[in-house]
Amino acid sequence: MNPLRTVRNAAQVAASTSTRFGGRKRQARALLDLALSQWKQKQHAEARETAEAVLELLDSDGQRRCRERAQCLDIIGSVAVEQADSPLAVRCFGEALEIERQLRPLDWVRITLLCRRRAEATRASGDLAGTRRLFEEAVESAERGLSADHPVIGDCLADFGTFLQQTGEHGASLACYERATELHRAACGLDSPEVARDYQGLALAFHGMGRFEEAAEYYQKALYRRERQLGGDGSEVAVLMVNLAQIYSDWGRHSSALELLQQATGRLECKGDERLAQTLEKLGALYGRCGRYEDAAGCYTRARKVWIDTPGDHQAELEGNAELMSGIVPHLRPEGLEPPQPRVTRRPDSRGAQPAGRPPVTECEEDEREYRVPIGVAPSAPLVMRHLALKPVLVPDTPPLPAIAVAAIPEPPAAKVSARLSGWDELDFDLLTSAS
Repeated sequence: MNPLRTVRNAAQVAASTSTRFGGRKRQARALLDLALSQWKQKQHAEARETAEAVLELLDSDGQRRCRERAQCLDIIGSVAVEQADSPLAVRCFGEALEIERQLRPLDWVRITLLCRRRAEATRASGDLAGTRRLFEEAVESAERGLSADHPVIGDCLADFGTFLQQTGEHGASLACYERATELHRAACGLDSPEVARDYQGLALAFHGMGRFEEAAEYYQKALYRRERQLGGDGSEVAVLMVNLAQIYSDWGRHSSALELLQQATGRLECKGDERLAQTLEKLGALYGRCGRYEDAAGCYTRARKVWIDTPGDHQAELEGNAELMSGIVPHLRPEGLEPPQPRVTRRPDSRGAQPAGRPPVTECEEDEREYRVPIGVAPSAPLVMRHLALKPVLVPDTPPLPAIAVAAIPEPPAAKVSARLSGWDELDFDLLTSAS
């Protein structure tokens, strides 16, 4: 039996019967339990609606300063964060925090948590100065109200360290993470998720300071602990591998970086993780830096397919992928390419007329020779130009014929590829499989 569903059913019964036995507060408490269960089940819209209903009950009963009201505001603020409504989130967390500070006894863990949540919402709104002040307030509240070795202090310091890292203050970030690590080691244990997170923060701080050896050391420690916690099987382990590979790449240790990225790609592919495309593009970029342009083209092609197959609007990512591909196309050499039969067709403009500013093409000759291009290799612009033997007739004083940019690279087996001349017509040609 689902315990959350049981809580939800009980809360609904209590809410429907409490008025008969006279208890607005009891009804509010039951509805608040319902809102909490809806939030835990990721029913965000329902949780917000129920929490707003509780606020109406409390307002009608004159209860403006009670813990139930603070909890409702916390739920509404959390839903607002999920819906990217930063102003509402900041307002709700701020009001909940004000209520908690007036209640007795003071719940310092709740106060600190609300400070952190308001700081995160303020950061999402773009107010960096306000975010810094609120994170400092969270640390101060934790240190004032909790014991010196309380792990929540370490949580606050880790959050503040992450913010400082993102603003480029690597030295201050390092100091926060060093203290957070000490607290979490003592309170949570050396192999805890909290310590693994702190090691990642230390690695990022050292990386930002250009201290690659220390950065790699702490990422290796974090990776070791994450593998133990997740049994070596998890997307988070793969993400750590990607981050460690970035450090090795910046350090100039490309072979180690390639090995890690290859492992991370395999793990993300097995898990069907949406971060696979980004990792493939990182691997392709590293292949390009090493001069392995055919391998880079293969990675970019696979990444493009992932973007296309992933639900949602990924137009920006696809455009970025095309830019990455165009950067390596000139480096792909035609040596060793052997005869398909390109069939070139001239397409008129889709609007029926030549766009303004474009020189007209009045004739195009086909090259009757055959060429065979290996699968996964993008033909370079000079290769396509030579093979297609384009001979447009230009009007006087027009610019020279621009280079062809390959718009898409096909997946095996044979497929049709489109190539476009900037300011000219689109051309089609067949890319066949390599000779066996």
